[in-house]
Amino acid sequence: MVPYRRKSAIDIRISRSLKQNSEIRKAVEKILKGADLEVITMKAVCVKVYSLYPDFDLSDRKAFIKETVKKVK
Repeated sequence: MVPYRRKSAIDIRISRSLKQNSEIRKAVEKILKGADLEVITMKAVCVKVYSLYPDFDLSDRKAFIKETVKKVK
């Protein structure tokens, strides 16, 4: 039998960030699905994602958003 291990603060932060990354990925996919890929810019996608999460500072996620856009296209 494996003993029960409580989640540490680090485990909780990691799981929250993974959840946020998946939420951001879904938002980017939704934005790009309805967009003309010949016209939309990386900046426009970033601004739309930022507007979906106005209570959070996503500036440190900008690189992740850009990489997600490149993968989704």
